[in-house]
Amino acid sequence: MFGCDYCEDDFSDNKDRLEHELSEHEDEMSGHEKSEKKGSLNRLTQEKEVEKQKRRKKLKYGSIATLSIVLLAGTAFTVAENLEALSPEPNASVGVGSPVHWHADYEITVCGDERVPTGGPKLAHTHGEKEFHLEGVRRSREEATLDWVLDNLGANFSNSSIYGESSCNGQPANLTVIANGETIENPEDYIIRDGDSIDIDLE
Repeated sequence: MFGCDYCEDDFSDNKDRLEHELSEHEDEMSGHEKSEKKGSLNRLTQEKEVEKQKRRKKLKYGSIATLSIVLLAGTAFTVAENLEALSPEPNASVGVGSPVHWHADYEITVCGDERVPTGGPKLAHTHGEKEFHLEGVRRSREEATLDWVLDNLGANFSNSSIYGESSCNGQPANLTVIANGETIENPEDYIIRDGDSIDIDLE
């Protein structure tokens, strides 16, 4: 507690005491006392103002930090959700969602002529030999199909044509796809697997 120098009043704050003395007992003070008390009051007022500004800054930066954390957490959650949505559902049996390094032999014959596609993307390419090289992580089941692989090798494949051709010598031709000794009814949708042997014949 801070007691008034001129009366019996007590104050919990020294600033309040000085304000009281300068307001109620100014006539009882000497010039020196008045000047000294005013100087002390000014210092205390400035100190309190500095403390207020510090508290405001702490509150401001604390709010900004909290908001930043909330925004970052929300962004991270959204990114995680998007990544999860973009990630393929793992299916090892067709090489989707997990790395593969598979090879499958093939023979392509178009109206009696053998065709050997070359190049292609990493997921499905050849080196100029009669073997598909399937490497990397397929993002969807579609990327594991014979249709996707041949289209990316420039063979323009469908259930009834290859290299854009569906006839031989001006006559309608039949496209036959045999995988591992079995005729494939819907070759566009056939999933190529490691070790396959695939014969494609348009005649």
